[in-house]
Amino acid sequence: MMRKCHLNTCPVGVATQDPALRKKFSGKPEHVVNFMKLSRRTCGRIMAQLGFRTIDEMVGRVDMLEVKEAVSHWKAKGLDFSKILTVPVLPPGGALRCTSKQAMIFQNRSTRCSSKNRESQ
Repeated sequence: MMRKCHLNTCPVGVATQDPALRKKFSGKPEHVVNFMKLSRRTCGRIMAQLGFRTIDEMVGRVDMLEVKEAVSHWKAKGLDFSKILTVPVLPPGGALRCTSKQAMIFQNRSTRCSSKNRESQ
């Protein structure tokens, strides 16, 4: 999986506005839209079966997960998931998910590198 879509350099041309890269996508934009709608609908059905209306309601609900006890794969034998499938003890007012916005500070590499070089001089 390529993580370049946010840079407008999508290697398959799905998530780009660059005409040269867009030519690589042999499908139609409507196909991507339909896929996303189908995925949302499928997730919605599964969530409804589990009794959830929103993804926020699902966050932290480790009680809804099931672990197969008798896994036959040699790599999975003996794995203990109890530490990650335990509901954490939260401080008063604590939350299981992010409830505040993160301060996003973006710098391009050339700015970061040039500022480091200036500091060393």
